[in-house]
Amino acid sequence: MGLDMYLYTNSKKVCKAANAVSGSEEWRIPRGIAIYWRKANAIHNWFVDHVQFGDDDCGTYEVEVEQLIELRDTCRRVLVESLGIETTDDLDELVKNAKDPDWRIENTAIAEELMPTTSGFFFGGTEYDLYYMYELARTACTIDVILDNIEQYKLESVAGIVWDEWREKGDEDEWNVTFHYHASW
Repeated sequence: MGLDMYLYTNSKKVCKAANAVSGSEEWRIPRGIAIYWRKANAIHNWFVDHVQFGDDDCGTYEVEVEQLIELRDTCRRVLVESLGIETTDDLDELVKNAKDPDWRIENTAIAEELMPTTSGFFFGGTEYDLYYMYELARTACTIDVILDNIEQYKLESVAGIVWDEWREKGDEDEWNVTFHYHASW
């Protein structure tokens, strides 16, 4: 039991690329899970506030690409200002070294303002600690990969190269990469 969160996509290509970043299990790809979070309550809170119109109801909500960009940019800003790093180029390295992080949290004020934690039934901790920072870094890096693959997908579709194995069965429009957020507890 606990807070389980999913970002679904209808694009197999995007799903495979996103899961490669976090080393997710293969079962997530056929189900269309681009990102899976467990007890990342600050990210859940962001979705409730920015996608679900403040209604935390375990529903499934469509997520626009612009909202993913906003989430990524917010995660980056919190990481840069909280960890005192100069650039977001090092986020991949932060995620790779998460098992043995050398991160020093210098300031949590921006985190508390832009990505506040929230409590709930088995939602996990509400501290602004290394787990919190890791989930933000992993989220930002995975969204970068998602956005890169959407752009590549569109460019290849324009060039007339549309690979059927990248699309979900029945997807008529190669330009229509969609995302949905769902949380359960």
